Amino acid sequence: MPATDPSTQSERLIRFLLGLTPVMFGLSILYLGQDISWDLRNYHYYNPFAFLNGRMGHDVAVAHVATYYNPLIYIPFYLAVTWLPPKAVGFILGFLPGLNVFPIYGITRRVVVPGRAGNTAWLCLALTLVGMIGAINLAEIGTSYGDNILSLPVLAALWLIVRFRQRLCASVRSGWPIAVAAGLLAGSALGLKQPFAVYCVGLCLAFFGLNAPFLRRSALAFIFGWGVLAGTALTSSSNPRGGPSAPIATSVTSPNI
Repeated sequence: MPATDPSTQSERLIRFLLGLTPVMFGLSILYLGQDISWDLRNYHYYNPFAFLNGRMGHDVAVAHVATYYNPLIYIPFYLAVTWLPPKAVGFILGFLPGLNVFPIYGITRRVVVPGRAGNTAWLCLALTLVGMIGAINLAEIGTSYGDNILSLPVLAALWLIVRFRQRLCASVRSGWPIAVAAGLLAGSALGLKQPFAVYCVGLCLAFFGLNAPFLRRSALAFIFGWGVLAGTALTSSSNPRGGPSAPIATSVTSPNI
């Protein structure tokens, strides 16, 4: 009977640990308890309620400027709170951020210089776990902020760039679908939450780090930017409140205020 390759055993164990991570994050919230943040009490629950119950044309600045933030990101949270038991909601709010472990591990496997297969895999796992236990991520696990859930499409966009960097470097013809897909992913996060603009800028600059002629890098960055605009339009165009500037515009143009 042939002996099992140690590197294969390591990969299987690492895959098991990666799969276990979201479950552990979800279970940790059952111990930590319910989120009682100010933003939850201010607008994370109210905004989707207003959006789904026709209150947007009636309630004015209930949560001050936050009233005009895009409600779409919080609709799944609102529906979960409405229909599911509290412990189930808590588990989901821990489980979903735990999924970041997969794109982070995928990125590390593409950027860490290969050594012995088993050693490289364990090093990548260690780096992934370090990324998962950052202070901000741990502080937001189990909350309704959504930052470490919207990080999933942003990290997926970065994974696409590093995974297919050879294809991107080969030619614009072979690389433009990757640039568009990465832009759509990053732009969808931006449309749902404006602070994610900084990651779109960073990912755009990442194209200039490719080992390719400057004009090719510029073209791919330009294409990525159009993908970002398209992704943003998909997730922000249905925000009937018009964004945080809406109260200012309304106060200027409406004769009733």
